Amino acid sequence: MPVSTAPTADLSSVERLLLDRIVALPDGEKLQPERELAEELGVGRTVLRGVLGQLEARGVITRQRRVGTIVNPGARQRLLPAVYLGRKDPAQMPAGSPRRLRNELSHRLNDERAAAARGYRIVPVPHEYDHLRVLATGRPTLAGVGGVHLPDAVAFGVCADLTERVERWPLAAEIWPNLWEAVTIDGRRWGVPSSAHVFMLVTGEDAWRRAGLPRGWQPGTWDEVRDTALRLQRDGGCRHGVGIAADHHLAWLFEDLCFQAGGRTIEQRGGHWRPLLNTPPVRDAAGWLQTLALTDGSLFQAADGTALVAAVARGDCGMALVEANCFFNEVTWQEIPPDRFEVGPLPAGPRGHRLCQVSVLVDFVNAGAPAEEQEAAWNWLTSARTPERIAEHARLLGKHRLVTGWPPIHRNLSHADTGVDLPAAWLHTVQDIVARARPQPAGHGWDLDIYLQPVLRRLLADAHADPCRELDIAQRLVRPGMRFLQ
Repeated sequence: MPVSTAPTADLSSVERLLLDRIVALPDGEKLQPERELAEELGVGRTVLRGVLGQLEARGVITRQRRVGTIVNPGARQRLLPAVYLGRKDPAQMPAGSPRRLRNELSHRLNDERAAAARGYRIVPVPHEYDHLRVLATGRPTLAGVGGVHLPDAVAFGVCADLTERVERWPLAAEIWPNLWEAVTIDGRRWGVPSSAHVFMLVTGEDAWRRAGLPRGWQPGTWDEVRDTALRLQRDGGCRHGVGIAADHHLAWLFEDLCFQAGGRTIEQRGGHWRPLLNTPPVRDAAGWLQTLALTDGSLFQAADGTALVAAVARGDCGMALVEANCFFNEVTWQEIPPDRFEVGPLPAGPRGHRLCQVSVLVDFVNAGAPAEEQEAAWNWLTSARTPERIAEHARLLGKHRLVTGWPPIHRNLSHADTGVDLPAAWLHTVQDIVARARPQPAGHGWDLDIYLQPVLRRLLADAHADPCRELDIAQRLVRPGMRFLQ
């Protein structure tokens, strides 16, 4: 017989032991009699009854005289650690679009049943946490932002310091080292990279062959792109030599071109973000696009990525500057034979380099959540990064002609792991691009595209529009001291 324990014993430890037993039992099952349970747990019956009373008040169990203690229906689900996830409503997206389907499938993958199988329960939170003051309420417990926003989120106190957790996480070494730079501030790690986005140069094999260009060769500089575009029109029978998507990707691409030219569109100074729209590299990028569009007449401005990829596949456009994941999804979604394309990195600008810029999205744990909820969020976050989970996600999306994880954030992701029926050489190419890319702050994360989009469209439509003047006007219009919306 155990020594009787006073009512001041550690109730939390007794409760944890009881909860472990309850979680393992089916609904309606009875616990052992109190005497046996107290002996096994090594506590007095007074302490045990106090804990059972608390669990009954929470609706976990029901105690009936002469019957015993019964596990209530749904008790296991209620006891599982909660992960509060921010979710976009697929109904707000265009019907039948790949983006809507991708979100619907993601919800299915992370539904209550799947979460329970991994020892968690999902509590959806509306995807309206763009304001840091909303995050300061402690919900959602797991949130995502662009890497450029992370410093402000850290300064606002909504990011939990994950440094020690990351150091103990075996899979941390699987993520490309350069991507960790996007989540490291003052030597501490405040999040985990969730996805990487880069732009690529995609060339059309049919147009390449008609123009007599060497197979496997791609232009590596802006001058070579311009010369090749004119040759594709002259000898390859293409209406356009090079194409871009003139939708929301336009400003995003422009920022990457500025990086290729050796510059950037924003910088942080004194705790604030400052636009850099009237610097020589930015003017070079704007002037180059304007030359392609109006002087040479070789630039195809597609309505979106769908039209752009289709034009290259048909041979109407010889090559394209396109966001990698957009390209891979369009090839898969439109069921275009991959052998019609070659892929490679963006060309280097006049004062630039061959390294690409990578935009990193970051998941972080909400510092305002209780400690047990932070732990549940971290466990859920890391479970989603395992090779098995990645493969499971890829297979689900692959059945619906959708691509995930291209480009990958993991160094050792094999072609077999992706579940995608695209050339292994493409995966190796985009892995090489990401491995050497630099995570730079992107102005589109600060809605800088509101100012860039009209400027770029005017420059690409009016040969008399002066890039220096237009960019200088945009520079003066951008609100000073940009900070993440609070």
